[in-house]
Amino acid sequence: MIEQRLSGVGLSHFESELPSGLKVSTLVLPDFAKTYALLGVRYGSMDTRVPTAQGSRPIPAGTAHFLEHRLFESEDGNAMDRFASLGASYNAFTDYFQTAYLFSATSEEEACLDHLLTFVQRPHLTDAGVAKERGIIVQELRMYQDMPEHRSWQALLESLFHSHPVRQEIGGSEASVAEISAELLLECHSAFYRPSNMRLVVVGDVDPGAVVDQAARAFPDAVGPAPRFEPPAEPTAVRQSRVETDMAVSLPILEVGFKDPEPVSDLRRDTATSLMAEALFGESSDLYLELYRQGLISDGFGAQSFTGPGFGVVAVGGETVDPERLEEGLWQGIERVVANGLDPDRVERLRRREIGQFWGLFDRPEALAHAWMGMALQGQDLFQLPDLLQAITAAEVTARLALLSSAQSAVSVVRHHP
Repeated sequence: MIEQRLSGVGLSHFESELPSGLKVSTLVLPDFAKTYALLGVRYGSMDTRVPTAQGSRPIPAGTAHFLEHRLFESEDGNAMDRFASLGASYNAFTDYFQTAYLFSATSEEEACLDHLLTFVQRPHLTDAGVAKERGIIVQELRMYQDMPEHRSWQALLESLFHSHPVRQEIGGSEASVAEISAELLLECHSAFYRPSNMRLVVVGDVDPGAVVDQAARAFPDAVGPAPRFEPPAEPTAVRQSRVETDMAVSLPILEVGFKDPEPVSDLRRDTATSLMAEALFGESSDLYLELYRQGLISDGFGAQSFTGPGFGVVAVGGETVDPERLEEGLWQGIERVVANGLDPDRVERLRRREIGQFWGLFDRPEALAHAWMGMALQGQDLFQLPDLLQAITAAEVTARLALLSSAQSAVSVVRHHP
């Protein structure tokens, strides 16, 4: 077990890798009443192939999400009922990169952790159960289709990318969900839910050694490596430059996305991109204030930087009374800043703010655990961020403006349709 001291908050986090390959990360918060545990699997919606004796074969979109739903069912009943009986809150989610199962508790922490580590290893997958779950997931997919912000974002990804699976719905489609069987789910569980492909994060007033011992009992054996995601060949050009969707919305939505033509997995570069987007589009930026004064944006307007294996995206937008005027205003502002560069003083203020927000995570242990897990499963170290932010320069941040090219952009508009 390796202890790493966090001098900024006077705390330690501990890292262990068990003989089974499971990685265990623990942050000790003395006298903190709640324990928060997160078990993550490096298996998400972008994993669209499963190994075979001949190599691999494609699997339907939404398989990882479907498996997450079904794992709560066991021969002994529903795993949620056991958490409830222990007085714990529980949840699970699937995103592009991972599937995660979690609980928070103020008592019976050892029993809760044992349950978390156990039920994910014991799939109870029947044809009847899968058929029942399929109907539930279809209803969930339809719900998302009724959400204008989701539709806009999904249309933007589908416009930016030709073949990268980030363009697929995390939950799949009604057609792809119809192809998922109990046999396929069991095959994917066997391939991906391996200790070497998982990580446990525990935050609270806990004994790190006891957590490691408990995890070692739950995962005593190595099973072998899981498949690793290999990004497909993706053209640098966007698939289409514009898409419009008609929905019953109170206000139209405009989003402009930029596709990184040379995506790489690099935390420093990703951080510079994120700072660039905030410097240009954030609430205190000149462009934001200008668009706000014109009545073209509201408080929901914002930008995000979204990166992963084989892709990188910067997107900006929100609700607007006039999509055409907002789009014109955005391009004028972008061109002005690209020509003149970012204000170094603003970049410096944002850099300092980001450092403060990092240390603020220790007042929000659940958010800290989620950020820790998400980055760790992508091979990044959350706790490198303070030093990285101290070292990053305004010139590095300004250089990322090169990403904002009209040739690498797509526009998604959702318009009102009664």
